[in-house]
Amino acid sequence: MPELKNTLYQFSFPIEVVYGVDSLEKITQVVERVSARRIFVVTDKGVVEAGITDRVASILNNKRYEIETFDSVEANPRDTTVMKGVDEIKKFLPDVVLGVGGGSSMDTAKAIRAVAQSGGIINQYEGFDRFGITPDVPLIAVPTTAGTGSEMGGWAVITDSKRKFKMGFGDTTALAPTVSIVDPKLTMSLPPQMTAASGMDAFAHAVEVYVSTASSPITDALALRAIELISTSLKTAWSNGKDLDAREKVMYGSMIAGMAMSNADCGAIHAVAEVVGGLYDIGHGLSIASFTPHVMKHNCDSVIDKMRNIARAMGVKVEGMPLAEAAHYAWRQSAELASGLGIPRPSELRIEKSRIREIAALCTQNMSSGGNPKPMKEGDYERLLNDSLSEQLW
Repeated sequence: MPELKNTLYQFSFPIEVVYGVDSLEKITQVVERVSARRIFVVTDKGVVEAGITDRVASILNNKRYEIETFDSVEANPRDTTVMKGVDEIKKFLPDVVLGVGGGSSMDTAKAIRAVAQSGGIINQYEGFDRFGITPDVPLIAVPTTAGTGSEMGGWAVITDSKRKFKMGFGDTTALAPTVSIVDPKLTMSLPPQMTAASGMDAFAHAVEVYVSTASSPITDALALRAIELISTSLKTAWSNGKDLDAREKVMYGSMIAGMAMSNADCGAIHAVAEVVGGLYDIGHGLSIASFTPHVMKHNCDSVIDKMRNIARAMGVKVEGMPLAEAAHYAWRQSAELASGLGIPRPSELRIEKSRIREIAALCTQNMSSGGNPKPMKEGDYERLLNDSLSEQLW
């Protein structure tokens, strides 16, 4: 049970959630409630090819809607893509935006909607609460992966194409979806590698939020449950994508981890993975998955009680075990999970050791770095990166 302290906590969650198997069928009612007739869909070509946007259109088929689809989103969405979308949305003038896909599509939909109203370019809004608007147009988020939790918060990550740096944006008012429709069935078409990477991303969210400097008893409860659900179901969802029970547990875990993340920060896993992903164009989930066990090991002794609780949530029988030993099972179990899912080690991600100092400096600029339970300066990131590229935890 999360520890309660005599401290004031705040928890805010402004997003309406429609959750459950076949919840996508409710999209007509959601669209009707926001009085929409012109729908701007932001997605990627993979989602289109999987037939998901066609399914959305077919559900809406008995109504007279005008639908414009912007399907140029990349795995690591760029500032140039956002601005292209801004041009398109200004021409179409929708009365609702629909973000369909993984975190990249939802983040891009958030950014396009916000910049179209705020003006300027996306790059000028990097950081926290920079947009200064309440959106005029509602945003409906429909996740097709169980991983980023983007449907649960006012966060977005967009790559600055000139700097090759993933910019972080946090703005609950400007970026949070109005309604999120979370249907586990939409993840059943995900290939195994994407299931593994996105699921490990969700697992990392739960772990980082749980040990975050901004954690609270409320986020702790959500994060621990997410760790339990994801760690015990992801391998099954990966090996048998048609197992709806496993898919639903991972999706629910991802959702509540995202909910917790909306009220607490991540840490060094995201700082490292986003910098590396930006420099080398590595998929977000894959880079997160690769570094998660290493950062957990690095942080272990600074949050030893919580690491023991993580190990317990992952199924380790920690009762009667020395505290330090129990705590270290957390990163060991996470390494075992990564190994079982075929996640590459950091040494296999083509990262150049000659750039470690440069990467470390960029990590300190990442907006999640301050949430890490162990304070991280440039030298700390250098040591972490050197260890990650030389150690073989799996």
